[in-house]
Amino acid sequence: LFAGYAFAVYKFPLQNFSFLLILGTLMVPVQVTSVSLYVFLAKFNWVDTYAGILAPNFASAFGVFLIRQAIKNIPMDLIDAARIDGAGEVRIVTTVVAPLIKATLATVAMLLFLSSWNDFLWPVIVINSQRLRTLPVGIALFKDPYGNINYGPLMAGTVITVGPMLLAYAFSQRFMIRGIATTGFR
Repeated sequence: LFAGYAFAVYKFPLQNFSFLLILGTLMVPVQVTSVSLYVFLAKFNWVDTYAGILAPNFASAFGVFLIRQAIKNIPMDLIDAARIDGAGEVRIVTTVVAPLIKATLATVAMLLFLSSWNDFLWPVIVINSQRLRTLPVGIALFKDPYGNINYGPLMAGTVITVGPMLLAYAFSQRFMIRGIATTGFR
């Protein structure tokens, strides 16, 4: 939220280059950055923890892009009026900007939830213990060493995995459509 706000409101040296650099990370495959990210998390002792699973999803380049575009559609007069009234930047973001872009924020939250819920590769890399395995990793383990698959439990696990995603999408569909539709280029 704050990175998108900074790119939308402030003018600073190398702003366009910095924004293009952030967008450029969307073109780098996850497999390329996973080793360095693993080493980084190992220094914080976040390997084999829930924080280690969720850490890569906190900084989303696509989320920064969507939020920046939504904030650029807000009239600067509202932000300037809040500054004149004595509001600081954090208060402007939380009380002026965030309510105006709540559809976009809901869209970003939903997309981050879906990507982290479906993630298979990163939990396989960062999780060692059996108790922390995610559902996609657990479903992949239904195959025994000889290649035999018990399809009953596999299909039940698939339904359990897909169910929360369908429910989340059903409840947030109107926000997602509005958030993507109102996040246009200026």
